[in-house]
Amino acid sequence: MCVNINIVIVGTAPGDETALGHEAAGVVTKVAQGVTGLSVGDRVVVFDKGCFANRIHTKPARAHRIPNSMTFDEAATISTAYITAIHSLLDHASLSVGKRVLIHSAAGGIGIAAIQIAQSVGAEVYVTVSTHEKREFLKAAFGLVDDRIFHSRNTEFGDQILSATNGRGVDVILNPLSGDILDESFRVLTDGGIMVELGKRDVLDRSSLPSAPFDRNSSFKAVDLSPETATDSLVARLMSKLFELIEGGSIKPIEPVHKFSWTDIPAAFQFMRPGTHIGKVVLTQNSEVKVPVSFSDII
Repeated sequence: MCVNINIVIVGTAPGDETALGHEAAGVVTKVAQGVTGLSVGDRVVVFDKGCFANRIHTKPARAHRIPNSMTFDEAATISTAYITAIHSLLDHASLSVGKRVLIHSAAGGIGIAAIQIAQSVGAEVYVTVSTHEKREFLKAAFGLVDDRIFHSRNTEFGDQILSATNGRGVDVILNPLSGDILDESFRVLTDGGIMVELGKRDVLDRSSLPSAPFDRNSSFKAVDLSPETATDSLVARLMSKLFELIEGGSIKPIEPVHKFSWTDIPAAFQFMRPGTHIGKVVLTQNSEVKVPVSFSDII
């Protein structure tokens, strides 16, 4: 069983600490009577709650077979990042060829997935990152150039993006950030642009939103694709689209992957804590081990 360490925000977002983890990859060991399309022995990826476990009980709509060429480590990185990117950019923002998209925190899992989705439809990609290392990674991995990469830790990117786009701004923004950066992002939308909000802090804090962009027919959409809120039918459709794109060569699993064993979970969380890593963090182990279920046991 391989599990990606997914979004965990201690002290800012509510959640069930006994059901950590939203994605995993492994082998089907049992199929309920009446289930079709999956069989014992199938290699699958799963999108569901409680994936920090040795065994997962899930629904057929939330599991999808993976190709033999894909490792479990690779598969454990893809579901949350890609179904979020697909649903946000294609379903909600209708991103298409020639449109300009700003992807914040672009060196993380969702950011890397979003860049690939955007490039696959021929969009013009602008990104923000927090470190020089992340900037160099995006240049090498996706061919982005310096004048389309901005700093994510202050609001200077706003005027820089307007300058880079000759004052037009961007058509679509994918945003997990909060506070002043959210406000500045909304400001640089072009007329009729769409901002897709992934962050939870401003929503939970009931923060205000500048209303001026609405006078330009701009739209603001909040997307929550946690397993508790996403319906089985939506997950199944997004999973099918994800593997259609993978099989067509348009996208590939998230890289780089940082691997930790189940017995080294505290180190994995410590590695994630500063927010400086690139790509995904995966828990992987061939042998069965006891998995702690309390934050006090992990951190």
